[in-house]
Amino acid sequence: GRSRKASSWHSALRFKKRGVVRDKDGPRHENGPRRAREANMPSGKVSVKLQNQKVAHEAAPQVVAPLLDVVCAAGSEAAFRCTVRGDPAVPATWTGPAGEALATGGRFVVHSGEGGERCLRICGVCEQDAGKYTCGLGTATTAATLTVQDSENEDMQIEFKENFESCFVELSEIGRGRFSTVRRCRSVAGGGGDGGDTEPELAVKVIGKQLRGRDEVCREACVLRSLSHPQVPRLLHAFEGPAAFMLVQELVEGPRLLDYLVKQGLATERKVAGYVRDTLGILCYLHSCNVAHLDVKPENLLLECRASPPSVRLVDFGDCLRVSHQRRTRQPCGVPEFSAPELVLGESVGPAADVWSVGVLAYVMLSGVSPFLEDSAEETCLNISRLDYCFPEHYFADVSAQAKEFITALLRGSPGKRPRAQACLKQAWLASPTKEDPLLDTSRLASFVERRQHQNDARPLSGIK
Repeated sequence: GRSRKASSWHSALRFKKRGVVRDKDGPRHENGPRRAREANMPSGKVSVKLQNQKVAHEAAPQVVAPLLDVVCAAGSEAAFRCTVRGDPAVPATWTGPAGEALATGGRFVVHSGEGGERCLRICGVCEQDAGKYTCGLGTATTAATLTVQDSENEDMQIEFKENFESCFVELSEIGRGRFSTVRRCRSVAGGGGDGGDTEPELAVKVIGKQLRGRDEVCREACVLRSLSHPQVPRLLHAFEGPAAFMLVQELVEGPRLLDYLVKQGLATERKVAGYVRDTLGILCYLHSCNVAHLDVKPENLLLECRASPPSVRLVDFGDCLRVSHQRRTRQPCGVPEFSAPELVLGESVGPAADVWSVGVLAYVMLSGVSPFLEDSAEETCLNISRLDYCFPEHYFADVSAQAKEFITALLRGSPGKRPRAQACLKQAWLASPTKEDPLLDTSRLASFVERRQHQNDARPLSGIK
């Protein structure tokens, strides 16, 4: 029979598990019956060579509109702008609060516009971004200060509209999550009546007020509003009704990633590596914005098949956190198969938890089985906390050593020992494709998908201490 479930994940961790011998921070070695289950700096002057002159005259640029101080909320976008008179080719050099050089990349965008405008945009502003920003323009400089307001009360950061039914008509259901239902919807033309088939379809996430508090929905909406990435559906509108919140987003036309792999039946290690690389690319962006998703799992990875090749979309930001120097803890909920040890142990969490989940995802896609799954959530948590997993030969016979090394690097017990998402992309398995690429057996993966479809993961579980 099945083991009796403990009252919480924490209490289950008091039990010892037999037959486990493992390295301190790596996979277990089998000693028992358990198997995996089923730019350059410019000079201070600009030289301008005049026509019909044999000498070069030096023209120093002049700031005609200096930078202005900016005050914004954490999670929003900040923009510094100035205007320079003189040679439009004068490059701007931006420096941050610590004197670091800033250039386009990650959350920063440096732009030169018409009329001598110079601009620096910072996406997903966080507390560490506060301070003095300087724009150097040859011999001229201008500076301003960024003040970041506390975003703990994110209710003040989002405006909920009313009368969703007057603006949109709901269509077919797409799926259900722990706290929400996602449906197709279409804008009502002119605010009344059916807009007809000419209006593009969108997705609306309906979140019951009995299941989620306003602060939690505001946090999710604020994070989504601050993001701008082609593989993250944009938040378009937020509504509040008597019994539910409605978040209207772009619609992803495509199946769940694992459903697609099973249906196609043509999964190879190279294809799996491509989808893992895609997922890590999204996480690189989120983490550069100081956002941790904290719910990376197969059900939240959709495939946009209209793209060539098909690309991954990451959805459902209900568990996401804006990460600051004060990391927060999250209450684990439901089935913990893809949860990192720090989450199941009730410790502070951050971007490293997402990296762990990618490691589990790669394991599942390559083998069709779950590395830590047991008969109960409590036993599964035991396996996660003890790094109790291995690579059974009959599941990984056609999987390369590089793939297994990749998974091992991500499934480290200590968050600080896991590579960051950007570093994961440089791992040998993703950086250099395997020469041999046989088809993978997807029969076990089909069973995995079937089980997850019938799984109820809405049960809240108490924190673990």
